Amino acid sequence: MVAGKNKLPYDLTVDQYEQNRMYRFKGIGSALDYKVICGFDSSGAGTRVSIGVSGRVKGFAKIFGGTIGRTFREAITSSAESLRTVLESRT
Repeated sequence: MVAGKNKLPYDLTVDQYEQNRMYRFKGIGSALDYKVICGFDSSGAGTRVSIGVSGRVKGFAKIFGGTIGRTFREAITSSAESLRTVLESRT
């Protein structure tokens, strides 16, 4: 997977999953160690989606920590908006 304009490559691994409730994945082999938790809860006639992100820049990339963090946040926000668009188009 490639995130943002700066082409920050990373591999994802789902390491926790509860059907219809939540999943957690972590970034592997990148300049940034991170975890993303996505939760799903019933809300009226729909589903409320929550996303939590934590991360730590590592190695030589610490010099560019601000840029990497910004790129990562942009990628997560963009992915979340894309997911929302797809899900809302199916109703």
